[in-house]
Amino acid sequence: MTRTRNINDDKRQLCLTGSILTTLRPGEPATYIHNGKVVRTSRVMVILEVAPAYVTFETVGSIYTVQYAKEPIGSFIAV
Repeated sequence: MTRTRNINDDKRQLCLTGSILTTLRPGEPATYIHNGKVVRTSRVMVILEVAPAYVTFETVGSIYTVQYAKEPIGSFIAV
């Protein structure tokens, strides 16, 4: 699932289902998997919310909410 909308015409907001592949750290890009594709964002500016089912963070150009996939991260195997 992916939803996108603009907030104040400055930053777009993305809500998607996936798995975070790297530790979120301000100043570094986030990497996540969504629909079988690995995506790397621009630099994380701030982590806005961390919950058991999702994480919300802001990058230079967007605000992401990643709802965790039900499958464990170990089910994604690089070949």
